[in-house]
Amino acid sequence: MANERLRQWMGRGVVEKTDAARGLSIRLLRNVDGGVLTIGVVAESEVDHHVHALLDLLAWHHYEIAARTKPANHVRIGLARGNKTELALPALRTLQRNHTGSPHIEIHVESRDDAEPQFILDEGDPPTFDGADPTRYAKYLEAWYKREPTGLAQELLRRSPDAERLRLYPQLSQAASGQWSLRLDGLQVGLVGESSGTLQVGGTESSSQIAAKTWRMLGGDLAVTPDTLDDAVNRIHQLALSLGDEPGELLDHGLPEHALESAVVRGDIAVSIGGRPLAPIGADPSRIAHGSQIPTLWSPDGTVRYLDALMRDGQVPWAIEMKVKAGGGYGAYLRHAVGQAVLYRHFLRSAPAYVPWFAHHSLDPQALRAAVLYPRPTADVQRKIAGRIGNLWLIAAAFDVQVVTVDAGRLQ
Repeated sequence: MANERLRQWMGRGVVEKTDAARGLSIRLLRNVDGGVLTIGVVAESEVDHHVHALLDLLAWHHYEIAARTKPANHVRIGLARGNKTELALPALRTLQRNHTGSPHIEIHVESRDDAEPQFILDEGDPPTFDGADPTRYAKYLEAWYKREPTGLAQELLRRSPDAERLRLYPQLSQAASGQWSLRLDGLQVGLVGESSGTLQVGGTESSSQIAAKTWRMLGGDLAVTPDTLDDAVNRIHQLALSLGDEPGELLDHGLPEHALESAVVRGDIAVSIGGRPLAPIGADPSRIAHGSQIPTLWSPDGTVRYLDALMRDGQVPWAIEMKVKAGGGYGAYLRHAVGQAVLYRHFLRSAPAYVPWFAHHSLDPQALRAAVLYPRPTADVQRKIAGRIGNLWLIAAAFDVQVVTVDAGRLQ
């Protein structure tokens, strides 16, 4: 019923099929009424789908201008009320308020009154983040960033011939009493602490079928103790060799975004914006992946979302969202990343509990900037995607998000 009301509100001529040329998915309803571009988000949609829909609506508007169809100077997004509506609205309000210039964005939400169903213009403010969850995540951050690796964790990295690729990652979704996540070019290869650990590949978000299959061929999981430390070092080295351990190249372990993030955070891939180099936020050199996977929220009651990297230009912090070309190509995939960067930036500027952590690193959260980073395409590809990248730059500029490319070897 909610979706039928949405169709009625949108008017005649609603289109429901995918528009691949403009990167508009089948999850969206769309229509043009009196020159006003309108997108409808169905009731079953997840929070991410709502966020993506708003970015897709802006892209559609810019495509129409390029085609000289002269759309109206405002656009509308309508939300059929579903289980995720209240979680999505704070994120959409953040995007709306952070968008400058043309077009003006209207958000319409289905009312709660079944007796008189209608779509009401939303005029709510972006969220603030002074609740229990931000306070808890800030405590995790502060505690982990005061820790230094000791015992087995320290010794494993000291002995490893792959130490340049290995990093210890704080597990920022939990208290700092646990073990470090051990990652090889971003691939999780185990958990290790002061006196014990386990090498394991597979079964986590930071793994892949390619890596897990290779790991099983090498012998599989291994308990790390003082007696097995040499075996652990050798097992990791054999994994690196099996995944293409070439000088200057990232491992081909099936998780390209994790590999890119690892290389950027440890400083092996140089990042420059406006001619100014960005630096990792931790000590240099460091065996800890400082600035990686910073916990954030898009709405006060939402699930935790992890920022790929926080870097710095002096006292100015930069929230970096990284993407490697995937199914969404260079259109939808990258523009959705712009939305993510805006939402990360807003949280980190708006969470009072994070202020001491920023201060500890001599960073000003109110000066926080945002960027989307991806591997620089080849010259041939750049020519083919010029129109899509132009559209991306228009959207990014309106949100004050920088778009930056980097040399990333096999990922390009």
